[in-house]
Amino acid sequence: MTQLVATAPQTRTGKPWVWRLAFYGLFALTLWLTIGFEADEMTGIGATLMMLVLLFMRVPVAVSLIVPSVIGMTKLYGWGVAAPLMLGEMIYRESASWSLSVVPMFIFMGMILWRAGITAKLYDAMNVLFKRVPASLAVGTNVAGGGLAAVSGSTMGTTYALARVGIPEMLKAGYDSRLATGSVLFAGLSGQLIPPSVLLVVFAGVASLPVGPTLLAGALPGVLLVVLTALVLIGIGLVKPSLVGGSRAGNRVDPNAGLSTAQKAKIVLACWPAPVLIAIVLGGIFTGLLTETEAGAVGAFAALLLTFWFKRRDSLKEIWTSMVEAAVATATIFFMLIGAMILTLLVGDSGAADGIATWVIDADLSRLTFLVVMFVVFIIAGIFGESMVAMLLTVPILMPLLPHLGIDPLFFAVFIVLCVELGMVLPPTGVLVYVVHGIAQEPAVNGGREISLKDVFVGVIWLLPIPILLIVLLTLFPELVTLIPNSM
Repeated sequence: MTQLVATAPQTRTGKPWVWRLAFYGLFALTLWLTIGFEADEMTGIGATLMMLVLLFMRVPVAVSLIVPSVIGMTKLYGWGVAAPLMLGEMIYRESASWSLSVVPMFIFMGMILWRAGITAKLYDAMNVLFKRVPASLAVGTNVAGGGLAAVSGSTMGTTYALARVGIPEMLKAGYDSRLATGSVLFAGLSGQLIPPSVLLVVFAGVASLPVGPTLLAGALPGVLLVVLTALVLIGIGLVKPSLVGGSRAGNRVDPNAGLSTAQKAKIVLACWPAPVLIAIVLGGIFTGLLTETEAGAVGAFAALLLTFWFKRRDSLKEIWTSMVEAAVATATIFFMLIGAMILTLLVGDSGAADGIATWVIDADLSRLTFLVVMFVVFIIAGIFGESMVAMLLTVPILMPLLPHLGIDPLFFAVFIVLCVELGMVLPPTGVLVYVVHGIAQEPAVNGGREISLKDVFVGVIWLLPIPILLIVLLTLFPELVTLIPNSM
């Protein structure tokens, strides 16, 4: 499910025994830092470093969080005190949060809609609506990505679906493979901005913010990302029509050529479930008719009914598969959440968090300087696919600093998610790049054309200024984030 991976990135190269020896040595060093010093601050610092070492050893993320936490808490309080706190109170407190109960429903809704074929119908409808626009297929793919984000909340799921249906169509129309793969990658970037967003829900839970306003805070920035990307693609189609299948701006391949007006209208109307679900989930939260949990439940139930409608023969099979996938993804998220909160408690109780906060305040960082530092940190987290871990560890420590820096918490939530999303497509290790490249190697997708990893990287670089521009705009005008939540 999306970027919430359960294992750390594969970074080892060269001789395996050399890397194993190096990581075992680093683990021993961090263990010594955690338990070998009298100063409590070193316990928190050592446990955090141990967590990072375990991640790079490709230990599952939740285990990488929990093992250092257990060692550190036992060092601070002894097993008799630490065990009931970690194994009883914290597990219940973090998993029984009412605000987080919306997570499995959002995940299930996204899973089942993809299996019901709604994603393909939405893509076809966008291609019909934007047929007269330069770079029509790329623009349609981009807008379809925004629509899929609004009903699935999954960057990975959106990108996966668009790559399978979008890349073949664009290549058939004569698109440059670099632009075809790049447009698909950037079409999925709004997956965790436009509600529903699992990352924004988790941020709200960790930062003790209301879930509804936090979810809606990402709506306008997500739409802006879609609009900016579409404008850039249209500009490419006008300036360099050869990249989009034409020698002139008006000489483009129409994938819907030969269809009557009635047939095109039928294709557009066939995507009706997507706007209906968007209206239910977002409209219900915005108007206050539904709480975010109720909106998630109603949306998931509506998606269930849609599956029975569109998948009459295989509906039970698709529903069961979606339930299993949603349960696995939810368990992964909550397992990581519990581990991260225990480690956060350790870092706080050891005094390491206070030391970090004091350092930031004493450094007298400006709002802009602080955001630049956070931009780099979360970009790196997104590159390595550990966005959830970075958010869970840093948000509880950073939240008390935001008032001193004049930063709105809702803006900070969207800022972090956007940085993480951008990191997922950045070469050389952005996880989405390899997902799209892998899909593009299938003959049914590439149509016999060779698409190298370099082609995908170039496509990313062409469109990279778009999300960076949005981050700059949001930093200069944070009202763009708070406009919709303040209108609730």
